[in-house]
Amino acid sequence: MISPVRSCAALAVLSVIVGCSSSPTPTPAPVADPRIGLKAGLMNAGEAVGNLKVTAKAVSPPGFLGSTNSDLAFKGNYVIQGNYNGYQIWDISNPAAPSLRQGC
Repeated sequence: MISPVRSCAALAVLSVIVGCSSSPTPTPAPVADPRIGLKAGLMNAGEAVGNLKVTAKAVSPPGFLGSTNSDLAFKGNYVIQGNYNGYQIWDISNPAAPSLRQGC
């Protein structure tokens, strides 16, 4: 004779096995990366912008532009742009027309 404890344990194991054998949840299709296939270039590189709106572009002054990218920091209406050549402070009070305030 099978004890009630053993039959409950067997039933619990069976329900776990049956619960695990259900069909898996389908995974969503991967989204294509918009950066794939962008053109390279220093001043004319391709762009991929997501969840943002480009309002203006500013060209770095002579002597600041280098072969490395810049870091950006934000403080109020100013953007501090730095790289191995020094730093630039841009006034973005008017986002459509950033102006260079100071450079080093």
